[in-house]
Amino acid sequence: MIERFRFFGTIKIYKGMLVRARQSAAPPSVWTLLAITFLWGTVFFGTSIVTLKVSVFWLEQVFFNPEWSEIYSVYAVYFFVLLCFALGRWR
Repeated sequence: MIERFRFFGTIKIYKGMLVRARQSAAPPSVWTLLAITFLWGTVFFGTSIVTLKVSVFWLEQVFFNPEWSEIYSVYAVYFFVLLCFALGRWR
């Protein structure tokens, strides 16, 4: 038996016959989807805040200077949007 790996799965060769292995992967659990969504959502939110603060510093403007309480209140809304998005993908 010779196994060759292709993009769409493993092809096993038995005495000149090609047989495609058909194994479906288990769907991700809800905890995996929540963890990945909140990880990347938090990274995106944090880097957005840092990038805006750095650009304000470089441009010497004072249009963006939120307090921590404002950042947390916006993140609370963002948290529920991420939660709805993650649960909407899980079926």
